[in-house]
Amino acid sequence: MNNLSLKLLQLLNKQNNNRGFTLIELLVVIIIIGILSAIALPSFLNQANKAKEVEPTIKINAANKMQMNYYSENGEFSRNSADVELPIQTENYVYDVPSNILFFPIPPELSIIMGQPKDNQLRYVLGVTYIENDGNSHQRICKSKANLTELFDLASILIQGKWDEADAKYCSGK
Repeated sequence: MNNLSLKLLQLLNKQNNNRGFTLIELLVVIIIIGILSAIALPSFLNQANKAKEVEPTIKINAANKMQMNYYSENGEFSRNSADVELPIQTENYVYDVPSNILFFPIPPELSIIMGQPKDNQLRYVLGVTYIENDGNSHQRICKSKANLTELFDLASILIQGKWDEADAKYCSGK
């Protein structure tokens, strides 16, 4: 009976060893999960910021179209947010239809609608509508990092009418 009970205890002991994970195995799994999350988190945050930048693009694009309607009715662009049905602010952006940008007066044949981010991780979004000398109108959406140097550069390019340079650096669409 002793021999049988010894064999039974050995068998039970052998079965108990195969049931759980060792501390090293758990540690390896936790390290792997940590590495994967460290890689995925910045990518996720970047995608979240891109999604937040869609909002001003849509609102400013609609306001650009309203500016064209206002121009066709009044012969000038509006400098009032209410005329182009633009909200003053949302959760992520503050909107404005300025008459000057960084001390540059905006010429009458140009309309700039600005979306200023509330978070420094987001970019400024500018809607640009302008009339060329031949009467053709154009609209653009321009994006600039949230620093004064880049915004100053973009404003001076837009006000000088250097559209090819603006397209190459900041804007899309004609």
